[in-house]
Amino acid sequence: MQVQNPNGKYRRQLAGTWVSEDGACKAVFADSVKITVTYGEAMLDGYCDVNPTGIAMAPVTSGFMGMAMMNAGMGQAADGFIYQHDLSEDFQLSLAEKALKKEDQAIYNIDFAWHDIYDRLHFDLSVLSTGEKLSLTLCREGTVPVPLKEGEVRCECGHVFSGKFCPECGRPRPAGGPETGA
Repeated sequence: MQVQNPNGKYRRQLAGTWVSEDGACKAVFADSVKITVTYGEAMLDGYCDVNPTGIAMAPVTSGFMGMAMMNAGMGQAADGFIYQHDLSEDFQLSLAEKALKKEDQAIYNIDFAWHDIYDRLHFDLSVLSTGEKLSLTLCREGTVPVPLKEGEVRCECGHVFSGKFCPECGRPRPAGGPETGA
């Protein structure tokens, strides 16, 4: 028996507004397949689907979004499954359109988009003019990150720690400022 709208629960989970800590990036999801992403003056107004990963991984569905994901090359393996690229990932976003544009000019490309088990959204972007890579983490609008104590840093994965390596993902302690390591 095929389940109608098997990824509907994930789309409902994403519904709402997501904002980066610095406010530069904003993503708005309808509880359907509609997504709007803004970063600076660039914008993407399009459609997405979600694909469970990890323990809850599932075969890619057919149809419009399955084809869009295959065309976009969103990590589908030869066996038809979607696999995690980060230990905290619970589902990936498949975008029908990946370019953030200012007027008609593409400025950024969303290389990878995913949601984690801590209810954060992640976008890996490329600056098209320079090739620079950006990693953005967005939280639900109105949520406040946990304040840091003396000697603590917040890893790219979002975990707060005080040692040399993140106990969550294994990344080395970020160098630089106390909040993000940047």
